[in-house]
Amino acid sequence: MKQLLYISYADYKNNENLGIIKKIEGQKNAFRNAGYQINQLKIADRLVYINDTHIFTLKNRIDYWVILPLVLKKWFRKNYQFYDIIYIRKELVLLPLYKILFRQFKKQSANVLMEIPTYPYKMEIGSGFKGGFLFFLDCFNNLLIRKDIDYIITTQNYDTILGIKTIKIKNGYDFSNVRLKNRERKGSVINLISVSNFHSWHGTDRVLYGLYQYYRKKESEKYKVILHLVGEGIELTKLQQLSKELQLEDVIFYGPKSGNDLDRIYDQADVGIGSLALHRLNLDFTSTLKSKEYCYCGIPFIIGNPDPELKAFEFVLEFPNDNTPIDIDKVIHWYHALAISAEEIQDTGRKLYDWDVQINKILRELAVSRS
Repeated sequence: MKQLLYISYADYKNNENLGIIKKIEGQKNAFRNAGYQINQLKIADRLVYINDTHIFTLKNRIDYWVILPLVLKKWFRKNYQFYDIIYIRKELVLLPLYKILFRQFKKQSANVLMEIPTYPYKMEIGSGFKGGFLFFLDCFNNLLIRKDIDYIITTQNYDTILGIKTIKIKNGYDFSNVRLKNRERKGSVINLISVSNFHSWHGTDRVLYGLYQYYRKKESEKYKVILHLVGEGIELTKLQQLSKELQLEDVIFYGPKSGNDLDRIYDQADVGIGSLALHRLNLDFTSTLKSKEYCYCGIPFIIGNPDPELKAFEFVLEFPNDNTPIDIDKVIHWYHALAISAEEIQDTGRKLYDWDVQINKILRELAVSRS
């Protein structure tokens, strides 16, 4: 059986990583469906594992940036195995010592792939001296490891990144266990939902300001709009404070949820909220995971970026990629005019975004490059 090593640095025990982990597990399942045995380097509560073998414990960032690449290189050299593919999900910042680890990877695979979830990502690293210094070190590391990477995997429209040829995919979703729920319009109540690790570029504040303006209008009494916010993240406290300042009564904060608990919240939802402020990352477009999850659940959704692929579908409502409040009246009128079923939304999502479809794009490109 073909062997694949999947490398991810997202801590599986950190609730902020629930969305990332769902994506990783979806990719792994798709590779498995394509005939690969999956090996994984992963972190859980600061414990670093290769499959089920604990090899290191991270105590601080220095351990991650300096000690971990040395430990991993030693482990892989001692436990040598050739992998048909090594798939690396890039951590936001990699320091130059990681060069020695990538060099080892190149010795153990003919296909070293590195996925960069968002590019450019400078804004995510942060500003000021610390952010600038870390970005400089990451750029230096990128120069060092270029020869050790065969392809960059991206969800954006770049032919090359870091001087390396890209394979373009979409942010996918595992549609294998999709369940259908018949949603009935509730007349005078509309439930909006955002499931996210809240950051500024998600633009949730635009919805809060939109609700504030909506409820100031006398005619708004006809519809009750409830906003369900699921997840945590660095913007959560700001959103809670803003909701109080605007005196919004119908905003519910759940914290992180998964499994059946998340399903029950989704069962109430009428409209999903995608990313609404990508301009805060200096981006016009990226293939976001939230949109795929809404397709999986069979609910229509709003976005704040131009998506040529989704523009053709009536179950997507696009707003400008800026800071203006979301027009809730527009959302209500669009939602009540929809004639599409949950099953049709799910079928569209499966054809566009199922992980099997996306991973097969990678495998086809690798097959072409070998021929």
